Amino acid sequence: MKKTLDELLDGIEGVLFDLDGVLLDTEITYTEATRQILGPLADRFDFALKSKMMGRAPHIAAKILLEGVGSTMTPDEFNQRKRPLLLELFRKSVPKAGAPELVFELKRRGLPLAVATSSDRLYFEAKTSHHPWFSAFDAVVCASDPGVGRHKPAPDVFLHAARQIGIAPTRAIVFEDSAAGVEAARRARVQRIVAIIDPLLDRALVEPAHHVVLSFSEIWEGAPIPAAAAQAQF
Repeated sequence: MKKTLDELLDGIEGVLFDLDGVLLDTEITYTEATRQILGPLADRFDFALKSKMMGRAPHIAAKILLEGVGSTMTPDEFNQRKRPLLLELFRKSVPKAGAPELVFELKRRGLPLAVATSSDRLYFEAKTSHHPWFSAFDAVVCASDPGVGRHKPAPDVFLHAARQIGIAPTRAIVFEDSAAGVEAARRARVQRIVAIIDPLLDRALVEPAHHVVLSFSEIWEGAPIPAAAAQAQF
């Protein structure tokens, strides 16, 4: 049964957002960069493989990828080649449909907001520096920040983000798009998890989520419906 934003926010004191694939439409950017680096092996990179990588620490994601496509490249070599390419592509990032509008609506309601991402701080800055609406967030926690700890699916990023905005995790709602992120939120014992997923993703992978939708427009009438083309890419 679909729930409205009012229902999802019942009893909630703060909101934690993943970044890639939730606030920003950057997952296609990772796909583009990965295919460029893989070259002739790019055809072996599909969404089933990518879904195992999403939300993971860079070295873990690279290991999963390279083993999956049968590459002899090392994770370190892959990530070294990927970094400058991503930094350039991230400067063209665009919001997910309805994300800015929802952020401002939550801010209007007086809820503290935080970004909790596995992305490192340099990537975060490249992705968001041209989006002034990120100033609405009260805190940003990147997995690479000192003192944060482990990457998703460990709960550390969400626990740290909840502390930054002064709420207990049990009073938070999390918006995520990956299996690793949903598992991290579950381990953090947040009150409510909403998975905003790609239509290609197997819903069984985000089963711990309390609510699963394809876009923000399914939970809040103020969010625009994304174009079909935007939903079909990975």
